[in-house]
Amino acid sequence: MAGHPEKNAVMKLVKKPNGYYYARVKGSDGKIKEFSTRQKSKARAEAAAREANLEALEQAAQAKILTAEAITRIVAGKRITCEKAMEDWKQRLRAGSKAPKTIHNSIATVSRWIAHEKLDKKPPSTITFEALTRYINSPMGGHKASTRNTNLSAIRSFLEFCTNEGWRVGNPAKDVAVTMETLTHEQKEPRKINPFLPEEVSLILSMADGPFWPFATLLSFETGLRLGDIAQLEWAAFEGRTLTLWTDKRNQRVGPFTLSRKARTLLKAVPLKNKRYLFPEQCEIYQSSTRRALLSVQFKSLCQSLGIEGKTFHSLRHAYASATFKEEKRRLIEQLQQELAELSVAEKLGHSQVSTTRGYLH
Repeated sequence: MAGHPEKNAVMKLVKKPNGYYYARVKGSDGKIKEFSTRQKSKARAEAAAREANLEALEQAAQAKILTAEAITRIVAGKRITCEKAMEDWKQRLRAGSKAPKTIHNSIATVSRWIAHEKLDKKPPSTITFEALTRYINSPMGGHKASTRNTNLSAIRSFLEFCTNEGWRVGNPAKDVAVTMETLTHEQKEPRKINPFLPEEVSLILSMADGPFWPFATLLSFETGLRLGDIAQLEWAAFEGRTLTLWTDKRNQRVGPFTLSRKARTLLKAVPLKNKRYLFPEQCEIYQSSTRRALLSVQFKSLCQSLGIEGKTFHSLRHAYASATFKEEKRRLIEQLQQELAELSVAEKLGHSQVSTTRGYLH
């Protein structure tokens, strides 16, 4: 076996799509067990297989004592805990391209799961499919299906990281699913969001104090921008009557948006407190993962004080989407009617080209 483990009839090395080499070991039941060598180089993978003493793993498999804990100890070389794995996963997430809010929510979700299941001092290798299913489909808490799927996605990402690092064999969360038949109708249904009405927006513009909420409300109503994007608006994003910016959630360029006269008036009323940001106070709140919810709470309180119930700031984005859809639908219907009418006249005149027919239309 020594020297060329991939040629062994029982154990071999296989390169996965993620670039890592995995060692496959056949147990006494004939089933294949595999784990990561944590190497992307074939030569290093072979060396890691020798150093990990895969012969011992094979013998353990044949003797039916190849446990997840044993694999973790032999392959990882140390007893890694979920607490330590979480710290490494956090660093990996923050080095990636995901939005800070998405990263914060993922970390918070997995941290709650680890605390609830008391996994902080246990190795990732001890996590089972059955335990995950119980947690995700727990009747306690009354979570909606969408929330359960979001939680599952974060946990699945964490365990995939642990698998790639060689701290466990396979990702048990891949096969876990939300059991819809055990949920109530309310839990299955998505949360209903009612869009803002123009008169409600006008009420906020006339009654809200300070420059931020009137401008933020109108801008979201007219462009669909999220609260975080508006809180972090930079002066450089404005050019004349237009606004172009990079969104926080997707880090994508959106715009240019043409500002209405009312929006330009409110923009001029914003005092210059910071050379970069329009609203440095709101920007600081939003950029703090522990304080950003305060802005949503403030807006909800503002709406309730004005008698506007059941609306969140995200309802402004829904209002923009609804209004834009109606306008686009009307425009496309008119365009289709125009094209069909031209085709009908061209057929009656015997024209092969509609462009010729257009010369006859007055």
